[in-house]
Amino acid sequence: MTLIAILTLPLSVLGALVCLYVTGNTVNVMTLAGLALAIGPMVDSAIICLENTHRHLSLGVEPVEASYLGASEVALPELVSTLCTFLSSHRWR
Repeated sequence: MTLIAILTLPLSVLGALVCLYVTGNTVNVMTLAGLALAIGPMVDSAIICLENTHRHLSLGVEPVEASYLGASEVALPELVSTLCTFLSSHRWR
């Protein structure tokens, strides 16, 4: 589980930089600030998922099933939380 947490952050930032390159955007102060702001909620979501998986493991569930249950139980609440954050920061005209 620690390996997953360690690899999540660099792979996500690398994926974002690849998407910026593919779309022809440049890395400037604004994009770096956006990446820095996005890292916090991403780490929070990863911790929630890992803690829920650890809870299932401590209940005696097999590792593969614990990872599935741990992720699937928190997927919808994390999606709603992310959408609320996105929509509250978006200006509707």
